[in-house]
Amino acid sequence: MSVGTHPLEGDGTLINVYYYLWKKKVNTLSSGLNVKIPPTVVYEHNFPKGWYYWCDRKMEIERKVGKEIDTKAINKDFSKKPRGAMWSELDVVASYMSRVEDPETGEEHAVVEYFDKDALHDFLTKRARRDQGILQRFVPPNGKQNLTIQAVWSPHVTLVEKRQNVYGLCDKRFAIFERVVTYEGPTHFSRQAFVAPHIEAQIKGICDRFTEHFYNTEHMNISRMVLYFKVDGNSDIWLLWSSSIRISGKEQLNLAPRFTSPRKQQIETGENGGQEEQDPDSLPPISPTMGPIRD
Repeated sequence: MSVGTHPLEGDGTLINVYYYLWKKKVNTLSSGLNVKIPPTVVYEHNFPKGWYYWCDRKMEIERKVGKEIDTKAINKDFSKKPRGAMWSELDVVASYMSRVEDPETGEEHAVVEYFDKDALHDFLTKRARRDQGILQRFVPPNGKQNLTIQAVWSPHVTLVEKRQNVYGLCDKRFAIFERVVTYEGPTHFSRQAFVAPHIEAQIKGICDRFTEHFYNTEHMNISRMVLYFKVDGNSDIWLLWSSSIRISGKEQLNLAPRFTSPRKQQIETGENGGQEEQDPDSLPPISPTMGPIRD
């Protein structure tokens, strides 16, 4: 839920961040922010609002809107197999992070789902309701276990940490959710990991450039933000999503956005096919870290 008047400001699944990454300065031919993002489709009111992606040829973020966003094209692009023998058995192709409201308390939660090819096809063609959120092509990490890097930025200091899943990404003894989640899942599925100094420096630079770009296009200052990144097998850094941004300095930054299990949502909406489900509330809560491990 937004805590301010600017569309970028808020907590949870911030769908507008991609627009402001892409947005160009008025009355100039300059490009948007020069940072890589995975192909990302923003959904609002059950329809795709924009498709944002990194263009290697132009070295900038591009956007498709309206009739340019075709379901078949999304399915084809997001289902592409990553290159390299290491990922020949990889089944996860995309994630969907949405923002939903608890019908009893009115509190908003973030829900993340991970799709293989079949689940992605069903999401695009059969799902009746798509809550406000982002569909994003999965970026394979630079190792056998999935990882996410969190950057907490302020004008005076930037804290960079990484969490790494405890299971092998292609270990199909475990469900996709269990072997992919990091910050967005229960902590027993991931551990804190070492961030190489040169990666930390690059991420801090991206955060600084984002705030400068936002000021140049909006003439407003970001005072606090939390961004999430991934490093791929080519050592390229990808900006994935943001969970909290403040434009003014009046509100406290939310470093722990509330996530709920996608299974809980299925139970509440009657989409579990009548199958018995484990009570999601029995899962341990998210806590800051487990024991540190190294790459």
